[in-house]
Amino acid sequence: MRITATDSVDISGRFNLESFSFADVLPRFGNYLFSGLSSQTAGRGNGGRISVITPYLIMADGSLIAADSRAAGRGGDIEVQARELRLTGGAVISATSSGLGNAGNLHLTADATVQIARSTVTTEAIRASGGNMALRAGSLLLLEESALSASVAGGPETVGGTLTLAAPSIISQGSQFIANAFAGRGGTISIGARVFLADPASLVSASSELGISGTVDIQAPVTSLSGVVAPLPQTFGQVAAFLPEGLRRATAGADPAAWSWAGAVASRSSPAVCCRAPLPLVSGWQPIRQ
Repeated sequence: MRITATDSVDISGRFNLESFSFADVLPRFGNYLFSGLSSQTAGRGNGGRISVITPYLIMADGSLIAADSRAAGRGGDIEVQARELRLTGGAVISATSSGLGNAGNLHLTADATVQIARSTVTTEAIRASGGNMALRAGSLLLLEESALSASVAGGPETVGGTLTLAAPSIISQGSQFIANAFAGRGGTISIGARVFLADPASLVSASSELGISGTVDIQAPVTSLSGVVAPLPQTFGQVAAFLPEGLRRATAGADPAAWSWAGAVASRSSPAVCCRAPLPLVSGWQPIRQ
């Protein structure tokens, strides 16, 4: 399945199924059918690939893009290429497996920003190995109370997926980055950014409850604002310190708010005008006496 849009793709909304009967393969949860795109394999063949290419992809209100395996076939892959990607209100992008076939892979790329709020992106597997997830943003990856998961819940032979995140700035608030395992081996988490900020409620984990834990690799020069953002001074700076030497001498003792250029340029309401351009004739500055 391939969708290409020149403007945007907006997926949202759900239907109540209490009075309807639909096939079990539809993307549903309880009594609701959610808007979305889906592919599924229930046999030996691999699941279909889902590809979305658009400047803006907006998902909300429980909408989903899902590629699922329920049997021996491998789950399908999901690829998203956009300028901006936004998931809110329980939106889900998943390439999962509930059968013996491994979960598919996720490749999500945004030239500008990725915003994920109270939503989920996952390549989890229940009985098989997890898929790989690559999420890249050109400027900012922002997560709020969301989860990125490549975890597995199967036996010793299963392995958690690989979770790769890359963006100049990655900010997490109450979110999870997990590639855990139950009896198998934990996956791999790789985070590359100039700035990676995660609050205490966030979690980065590639552990295994009964097996061997995976690895977590965070390459980010800045992981805390402490020592990076300097506190503001408690007193106002001296305006004269920012002026050329000749101008400081010419205006010594004058009220900076009263400076003006001979011939009229600056006024009391905008004293900074004097600093916006080169000052070739320092002698032209004269204080206004009141």
